[in-house]
Amino acid sequence: MRFFQQLFFLGLLCLTLPQPVEASEVDIETADLSREELVARIIAAGTSASDNRRTGVEIDGCMVTTFAHKPYQDFGWVLHTLFEFDLGLVKVAISREAGGSLFIEGTSVNPAMAIVVFEAIPPYKAPHEVPAYREPKNPVRRSGREGVVDYFFTEAEDFMVVMENVTGPKQGQEFAGGLMRLRSEYCLPSLS
Repeated sequence: MRFFQQLFFLGLLCLTLPQPVEASEVDIETADLSREELVARIIAAGTSASDNRRTGVEIDGCMVTTFAHKPYQDFGWVLHTLFEFDLGLVKVAISREAGGSLFIEGTSVNPAMAIVVFEAIPPYKAPHEVPAYREPKNPVRRSGREGVVDYFFTEAEDFMVVMENVTGPKQGQEFAGGLMRLRSEYCLPSLS
């Protein structure tokens, strides 16, 4: 198991408990949905906002872009992280039994969170755009993004989407399960 996964499974396992799925909602993995309806549900599930983090997702065919903005110094909201990946070349790293995501209950200090970890199918590596203030490790190239800080691209074998202020465990499960359904039905997976 990779370090990334170990960190979350060991560090957060004690904080996460299996959560019941509401029976009244139609399951994204089994519902009769058109491609457009499936994509709309994935985007809704991948969108969240808290006082400290705003996340979103865009889907164009089988290319998925996930991004998060955070406040930075006095500049307001700036891009904090962006992954752009071919859905056919990644898989969700958290078990299907866990719904593909980890859920962390909110407290009076911290909002509820959902974490979805992805694993690239070798030799693929997902482009990861990060601001210079995050001190990117092994930058591949400078980004052309203009803003208050410089941005760089790195490459990731494992990566995660962290959503804050989620409505419950179902939101992360819908995001992970919806992406894997989109992958299996519309995006030709790579042989591994």
